[in-house]
Amino acid sequence: MLPNLKLALDIRAFESRLLDLFGQGAIRGTVHTCLGQEMTPSLLSSHLGFEDLLFGTHRGHGFFLALTGDFQGLAREILGRLQGVSRGLGGSQHLHEQQVFTNGVQGGLVPVAAGAAAGADGDAIVVAVIGDGTLGQGVLYETLNIAELFGIPLLLVLEDNGIAQSTPQQQTLAGDIRARFEAFAWTYFHASDQNLVDFDSVVRRTVDHVRATRSPSVLHVTTRRLGPHSKGDDNRA
Repeated sequence: MLPNLKLALDIRAFESRLLDLFGQGAIRGTVHTCLGQEMTPSLLSSHLGFEDLLFGTHRGHGFFLALTGDFQGLAREILGRLQGVSRGLGGSQHLHEQQVFTNGVQGGLVPVAAGAAAGADGDAIVVAVIGDGTLGQGVLYETLNIAELFGIPLLLVLEDNGIAQSTPQQQTLAGDIRARFEAFAWTYFHASDQNLVDFDSVVRRTVDHVRATRSPSVLHVTTRRLGPHSKGDDNRA
């Protein structure tokens, strides 16, 4: 079996079930699934240790499940149960268990992750996840600057699915993504999740680089979002 494929399939089944439950009225509020993007958290989790921290996004179920394995706790949380990982108060977006934190504010946890990385002990690293829609947030570039100046072990995982909510990337993003990070002297890695063996190799090399050099790097992942942004708000064919 390909690397961590079963975990990715388990996440896919979980996310699909959430959309079913939302359609039945069992889930209130909103729910952002990672359908189509499951391999990034599945592979990344195998290269992180218990001492590492991960700060995720509104689309954070996959990373939460891959690092904690707590499918029941997450399901209870999204259903608003007291036994959920955030006591039923965080819902789909605001999760915390073990070494995983997620939040719905666009780019809001990136500077928090940088602060945590600045205080990381030993060979621990901190991962911050963003989508390509976050490339328009000013706080991201402030963090890129200070992280390089202070030389902190921060790994930024950019899930580039080419669409921000319902707006195609070509309508909002000018210039070259790689050049944005290299302008701040960040080490840049790129991979597509289409070839899982190559993808796993790049993930491993990226994590090893951040851990060994104690300096910031970005892993730019070309992927696709198969489901809607949230529930059914999608104008694609």
